[in-house]
Amino acid sequence: MCNIAGYLGSERAAPVLIEMMARQEGWGGGHYTGLATIDAGRLHWRKVVGDLDRLLTQTDAADLPGTIGILHSRSPSGGDREWGHPFLSPDESLAYIANGHRGAFAATTDVDAVAARLRAAGYAFRSHVPQQVGTYPTLADGSCVHFSDLMCGLIHHEASRCGSLWEGMARAYAAFPGEIVGLALGLSDPEAIQVARISMPMMLGRTATGTYLATTAMAFPGSTADWLMAVPANAALRVTRDGFTARPLEPRPGLPADPLPWGAVESAVLAQLADGKAHGMGALGKASAACWPEGCIPQSALAIYEVLRGLQRAGRLEVVRQTVAGAEPGLTAPRFSAR
Repeated sequence: MCNIAGYLGSERAAPVLIEMMARQEGWGGGHYTGLATIDAGRLHWRKVVGDLDRLLTQTDAADLPGTIGILHSRSPSGGDREWGHPFLSPDESLAYIANGHRGAFAATTDVDAVAARLRAAGYAFRSHVPQQVGTYPTLADGSCVHFSDLMCGLIHHEASRCGSLWEGMARAYAAFPGEIVGLALGLSDPEAIQVARISMPMMLGRTATGTYLATTAMAFPGSTADWLMAVPANAALRVTRDGFTARPLEPRPGLPADPLPWGAVESAVLAQLADGKAHGMGALGKASAACWPEGCIPQSALAIYEVLRGLQRAGRLEVVRQTVAGAEPGLTAPRFSAR
């Protein structure tokens, strides 16, 4: 699972995003990292194979200008630098990051048809390679494109057709769903972050200095949020400094579990942690798998993160920090676990 951060406000975005990612990167990212901002009518972006520290030592990402931006840290699922986020539209007017996988939509989401449609409209994909990468789906000719690269192109295409980046992202998610969540920055709407969520976690909060988005609210600064909430499932949001506007995805792509079984997930997590050992998100997900009703898409990561955040606020959570092998020889990635 990847980790995502977004910010828009009165401060420069890059340092705020970097601080947020440092607090959450080890829960599932650290293998490919990238940041994008908007300033003076231009999209600025940097990305590397490697963790947040490598992004900061290999690029000038920390110095990117602008008070609006997004940051992504990816899991080790294969590919070179072009398979890291953010993905960009061919004209570099749109940057897109996402977390998730096709999941429950694998049998019904036609990757090849979307790729063919976009190619016919003149789109090219920087992640395109002639062979399969990891477990990503291949196109009819055996080649491979990152799912999020296709989604970036589809959002740009739909937004160009309807004249609204927010509406374009909503249309793209409804037409090409997965168990995903994504953030987009666009020069056509430079004062807003576009958000679309089907089931993967995304938290939204606001302070006096800005609006924050993150995979887990444990990434947010301090405990001074004016308000904090989960982004609704099956929804698209246009987030600004002053607030947000939301609309449902239509037609509804799937049926995420609602209401969330908070009590059952908390009990399962506490039972797993009772042995005094350190457990990662994967182990906690397995421990709470039985909490979710059949026929619905689980929102397990969101629920687990919120349980851990509650334990952290109560002083009952120790975050154990280790390193694991990175995406390339000689690289390492941070790994967090809970105890």
